[in-house]
Amino acid sequence: MAQTSPISTMQIYHDWIMTPLQVDMMKYLATCDQGAATRDMIVKKMHKPRTTIYDNLLGLIEHGLVKKFCVPLNQRGRPCVFFIIVDGGFKQ
Repeated sequence: MAQTSPISTMQIYHDWIMTPLQVDMMKYLATCDQGAATRDMIVKKMHKPRTTIYDNLLGLIEHGLVKKFCVPLNQRGRPCVFFIIVDGGFKQ
């Protein structure tokens, strides 16, 4: 039985190695029906803790692959925060 290398499950982007979770999140965002997803939507899909998802999203934002934007729901309360892939930011 052939073993897969941990490197084969990662993707290299401009000398930065994406973790397998980040690759999976990028694939999910690329195929998301609405074109964008909230952190809660990503958490439910990936079955990982919110903090783990958020930390990995911050890494993707820092490298310019993902953009975060807010949509106010109404005049009161917190806005809904969405994450979207930056144009040309990910190739499967």
